[in-house]
Parts: sequence; C-alpha cells; structure tokens
Amino acid sequence: PDRAPVIRYVTLGIFKNETNKEGSELNQLQKRLMELHDGNEWELVFDSTTINARNGLRLPYSDKASMVVKDPEDREKIKRGE
Repeated sequence: PDRAPVIRYVTLGIFKNETNKEGSELNQLQKRLMELHDGNEWELVFDSTTINARNGLRLPYSDKASMVVKDPEDREKIKRGE
C-alpha cells in the first residue's frame, strides 16, 4: 500500500494541532507564511504533488517547476514588478 498519503494526512494533522497552540514555532511560522501569501496554508504547502508522482515529486517549501523563472532578464522584470 502507498504510505505517502497517510504520512501527508498525519503530518497535516500534527501541523494543524501545533499551529493552534498560540506562540508555538509552527504557529509563528504559519503567521509568517500567511503574511507572505494568503495561499500558504499547510494543505497547500504540503499539497498533493508532494505525494503524487504524475508530474514528478516536489519537496514541501519548494516552488513548483512551472513557477521557476529561468531567464535572468525575466527574473529582473519580476523583481521590478513589471
């Protein structure tokens, strides 16, 4: 049997419980992540691509390959907000 979905489910449960404890490290980290982007909920940080190899595996906290801008000129435009 595939254990990855079970591990993700348990991880999300533990992270949710710890996040609900005011002042905990995960509570503070969640607040910071949400300040950076309102989509940074644990369910999205540990999204299904972390357990599904259809498009290649992805590590949590790593941008998806489609979001990586390779062209240096394009990266500079993004930094300038163009």
